[in-house]
Amino acid sequence: MTSPRSRPGRPNAGVGVGILASVATLLVVVHELLPAATQARLAFDHGSPAPHTLLTAAYVHVDDAHLFGNLVGYVVVAVVTYLVCRQLDRERWFWSTTALLLVVLPVLVNLVNYLTLTTWFPWMTPTNRGFSGVVAGFGGFLLVTVVVLVANDYGRPVAIYVGEAVVLLLLAEVTVVYAGSLPPLSVGLVLLGLGTAGLGIRLEVRRGRVPVERPRRQLLVDALFVASLVALIAVLVYGLFPTTLVVEGRLTNVFAHAVGFLFGASLAAGSALLDRTSPTETVETAAD
Repeated sequence: MTSPRSRPGRPNAGVGVGILASVATLLVVVHELLPAATQARLAFDHGSPAPHTLLTAAYVHVDDAHLFGNLVGYVVVAVVTYLVCRQLDRERWFWSTTALLLVVLPVLVNLVNYLTLTTWFPWMTPTNRGFSGVVAGFGGFLLVTVVVLVANDYGRPVAIYVGEAVVLLLLAEVTVVYAGSLPPLSVGLVLLGLGTAGLGIRLEVRRGRVPVERPRRQLLVDALFVASLVALIAVLVYGLFPTTLVVEGRLTNVFAHAVGFLFGASLAAGSALLDRTSPTETVETAAD
């Protein structure tokens, strides 16, 4: 993929990674230093919900294993997403979206989870806590970043086809996790969708709508890079949707994970539309 033009005063990547690491440090400090009673008051109790816990519940955890799993997922996916956005020279987009994921997303996830349970399962009054909804949101953010990355070099139509293919593969993955295999109809639909995406990309190339001519070797490098990002999303999805939902008496809220992923992708796409300043425009403005 193409590298962005350098900008005067652009912060070192280590600064951005350090900011992301500070969020992980906050999670550890809360878990290790706050008394258990205080952490319990910060969790979102469906039996007696307090408005502020819609946000604070994301920053407290049940135990060390719960915290560790969320930390690993967050650090890996957030840092990779940041580095890709930096490559695109879209750091402003990254930080505005990250702010939404850290502050707005937990509220949305807990609120939707609460409204769903009170509507369909009113006898259930769980207590929610944990950063996994935000981690899932960063997974959705990375998916949108992949689409933006492809659009940056190969045009929006190709990016849409790639995004369609990735979503189909992720849906197939979740289906296999819980059903054990793909039903014949699902296999046919996935193959049809992948075939349509591949044909669409081929037609775009033949019609000359791909804006950049690239040697085959570069095409292969770009394809492998995108495939590695998609593989990371697939690994994250596998962790967010485990086959065993109850471990040591703790229920994994896969519904909240799904909501977090979808809202994360939606917030990232929305903030991308609002952040209309392209790298080229930024350089030209600075030169005037």
